[in-house]
Amino acid sequence: MQYNIHNEKYQTKDVGGIMKEQFRQYEDSSKYRNYVDEHRTLNNVYKAMSEDGMNWYRQIREAKESTEQVTGKAIRKDAVVLCSTVESVPSSWDVDICQSYFQDKADWFREFLEDKGVDKDSLLSVAVHLDETTPHATYAWLPMKDEKLQAKNILDKQFLRDLQKESQDFTFKWIDEYNSKHLDQPIEKMDPYQIDSGRKHLQESEYKEMKIAESVQQMQQQLVETKQQIGDLNQRSEELTVKTQEAAEAKQLYEDKFIEITEAPDIKTYETVVEENTSLKEELSLKDRIIERLQEEAEKFRQTIEDLKETAQEWKDRFTDMAHKAGSRLMEYFGYDVKDDSSIRQFPSKEVSAGISELTDKAEQLDPKSLRVIPDDENEGMFRVVSRQDDGSYQTVQGGFADRDLAEQWQRSFGDMSKELTEDFSQGLDRNGGIK
Repeated sequence: MQYNIHNEKYQTKDVGGIMKEQFRQYEDSSKYRNYVDEHRTLNNVYKAMSEDGMNWYRQIREAKESTEQVTGKAIRKDAVVLCSTVESVPSSWDVDICQSYFQDKADWFREFLEDKGVDKDSLLSVAVHLDETTPHATYAWLPMKDEKLQAKNILDKQFLRDLQKESQDFTFKWIDEYNSKHLDQPIEKMDPYQIDSGRKHLQESEYKEMKIAESVQQMQQQLVETKQQIGDLNQRSEELTVKTQEAAEAKQLYEDKFIEITEAPDIKTYETVVEENTSLKEELSLKDRIIERLQEEAEKFRQTIEDLKETAQEWKDRFTDMAHKAGSRLMEYFGYDVKDDSSIRQFPSKEVSAGISELTDKAEQLDPKSLRVIPDDENEGMFRVVSRQDDGSYQTVQGGFADRDLAEQWQRSFGDMSKELTEDFSQGLDRNGGIK
């Protein structure tokens, strides 16, 4: 394994998602199971390096206020307010060794930032993730210098070059000291990083491609699952067609019986004929309505299939665009051929079906007119959509919105889709596929 350490920059809108990923605060952990082993998450280490280090919102807000006071200008919405430095170690290192190493490295990194002129206490926290394939630590810090945010001036070429070299020197010295004390069980060493060989740019590119590849793999799996859902819908459509035919045959039987009764020579009284005639007409009318409803539902399923096919094309386009961004070298490494459409003729279903089910449940339980958008008390700077209860309290319907506009947009979309779903279920099949 070659030693490498790299940096990421984030805007205010990214902070909430980054915190959830760092501290494993997932609302739906299923989407992370492709690369996170939940059984090993308990080995992760989260260390606050400054006051409120586990909740970055307050210090980011103070950093913005300080910057505006020093510069006399308002902070741009796209300004970099948070940086993270990610460092990996060999997967052969056990839990105790990783925890001990990153504990020492966190103290070293704080001193490195201060030596580079970064304001004191800018290092917020350290998250050590031992539940993924490669153990790594993420150092979250504020790009503050002279009491103002200025990531561009801090993360220059000299800073990145010094970080790579000095960090590597510390790590290699730490490994040598550890191995000198544990001659019977030395840990794996790493190959030096070739700073002057042009390798730097290649490593950063490889890291970005690796992230793209992870997304591609997840998308490919979802495409396979969606193909099965489309097949299920086709089968359901065929079943409706069979039911429609059976209803038509039953209608014919009743018509034949009606003719038989009305033309029977042994009818005793005119009143009996009238009574049987009326009963049969009512049954025939019911059958006609059943057939009409089944035909309507069959049309709905055919339309659903067409919509899913259109969505599949959209995912196909996204997959192709992702493949182009990843580069032909990476795609060939994973065995994909971006010129061959056969690998992307499906689209993800697990999230689609789960989303439809969740929206349907909410549509049946909530009145969209009762929804409100209010600030999220637990996540400062974010908003949530709530439903006002009879006792005057609020129940969260959907949270995690970075600003009010996104929350209000979700509220409007929920109202429109709730109305459509309510109309569909009132006119068509019930939730179990039967006739209402």
